[in-house]
Amino acid sequence: MAPRVALLHTTFHLKDKTTHPKHLLPPIDLGIAARILEKEGCETFFFDTAVHGKTPQTVFSFLSHTKPDILVIKPNLAVSQETVSLVNAIKQNALFAHMPVVVVGNAPTYLVTRFLHASSCIDYVVLGEFENALARVVDCLVTKKKCVRDIPGLCWFASKLTYARGVRTILELDDFDSLPSPKHELFINQGYSFYYPTSLNARMRVGFVMTSRGCPYSCSFCSEAERASHGKKYRYRSAQHIADEFECLHSKGVNFVYILDDLFTLNSNRVIELCAVLAKRKTRIKWAVQSRVDTLNEPLISAMRSAGCTTVCMGLESGSDRILKNVQKGTSVEKIRKAVFLCNKYHINIVGYFIIGNESETLEEIEKTITLANSLDLDMIQVAHLTEYPAASLFKGDINAWSFTNRNEEVQQNFSRVDTKTLEALQSRFYRSFYFSPRFLFRFITRHALTFVLNLDKNIPLIRDTLRVFT
Repeated sequence: MAPRVALLHTTFHLKDKTTHPKHLLPPIDLGIAARILEKEGCETFFFDTAVHGKTPQTVFSFLSHTKPDILVIKPNLAVSQETVSLVNAIKQNALFAHMPVVVVGNAPTYLVTRFLHASSCIDYVVLGEFENALARVVDCLVTKKKCVRDIPGLCWFASKLTYARGVRTILELDDFDSLPSPKHELFINQGYSFYYPTSLNARMRVGFVMTSRGCPYSCSFCSEAERASHGKKYRYRSAQHIADEFECLHSKGVNFVYILDDLFTLNSNRVIELCAVLAKRKTRIKWAVQSRVDTLNEPLISAMRSAGCTTVCMGLESGSDRILKNVQKGTSVEKIRKAVFLCNKYHINIVGYFIIGNESETLEEIEKTITLANSLDLDMIQVAHLTEYPAASLFKGDINAWSFTNRNEEVQQNFSRVDTKTLEALQSRFYRSFYFSPRFLFRFITRHALTFVLNLDKNIPLIRDTLRVFT
């Protein structure tokens, strides 16, 4: 009988519902793991608390229905404690008392002691990029022919934290092309959402692709425990492999792809090569990426636009050069303006990410950021409060004492020179000044209104949550 493996993604939805607008993005690595496990003869079942049900009861119902031999969980950083509590409750049920539970992903890799301790019923954590190792773990746990505790990258708790062969090994894949494409049917039209402007002018059927992993930069606020991909070493897939996946998605009815890379544009030569392949194949899919302002140049932007890129999301962060230097962003206001100008020249939509409440930031510097945002031709902004995440260089606290507060919702810890009440009010004013401005409203009506109306049913949660932010 084929081993039955349940793949569970636990997200912030296990907590009280947040009000700030958010995408619902799929766990691509679990989709890859599902494909590998099925090739190895396993039967897989997938559940995501973001889209399938956020309560422990819905998870119990899923497990009771699928009756897995092994449970694999990828938790979001926000719900480390809730994930441990969920596993402990699952193990109290006689049906699942002896079911091995394996936890994977960035959060347990960098915060392993929050998942493995004397009060946790989690059996194992796989450190780093887990897709290939997971198949070996499942085989050892099911067949018992080999010792699971010999697998590099594995750790467990037995009176103390223990690593395979006594060595803490974080798995990092060198050949990204060796991984298969994810099991996309788990994600297409399954409740995942993408709210950024697309210029699609049609009903959107979104798919998700990861073309690279890693980011070599050291922004002080960025935590590897929260990022989409693992590590500082930049690794990427071949242009042919990515184009094949685009064509596969198009055959499944997808007409827009959000590329989930932390930094798509780091290597301009590989992006230009990919764009040439996509353009040659006429894939007819539009797409969006995330970028830094200092990795963009005119030949690159031109190539991206010709290959179907309609949207670039950039961490602009601040309108103060002093703050940009303090957060180790490595950019400047001048570079921000140049990147935004080039994107607009090629009619690419721009989403700008900003952070307020930075270390030693003054009211005047926050006002500079608001002024900058309103002076740029942007299609959307997101404004976050500076949040001290574990595994970020900013973090100075006790990892095991840390508790999550959503960075978009409220000030967790005030690092600025502005009082907390004023800082929280500034976020709302920032949003109102941008989204109620004639500049934005004209741009929205002329560029995005048709797509918005054609996808109105999918945008209702966005409208609801946006109105809450403005109040």
